[in-house]
Amino acid sequence: MDAKEIAQELRDILRKYEDFVGLYLYGSYAKGTAGPDSDIDIAAIFEKDRSSETDVHGETLEIELEHDVIIDFQPTTLEELNLNWIYFNEVKKGFYYGR
Repeated sequence: MDAKEIAQELRDILRKYEDFVGLYLYGSYAKGTAGPDSDIDIAAIFEKDRSSETDVHGETLEIELEHDVIIDFQPTTLEELNLNWIYFNEVKKGFYYGR
């Protein structure tokens, strides 16, 4: 399973959260420069802050174990992304998977 399929699988799982907006696959996989040791960078956007919620992070753990990959998972809000515009500009270079 490639990184885009993993991002889509995670998106499908995160849809159960009512405030889930969408997610970005960014970084080396989005740029096409990923190597064998690259992690999969994903920013998941929610309407409320879920960065410290273990259930949201647990969703990625199941996928990591099932597909033997490492996901750098960053749950965030649009407000937080707009405050950190350097990070947001990098994220926006990736692939967006809407709700």
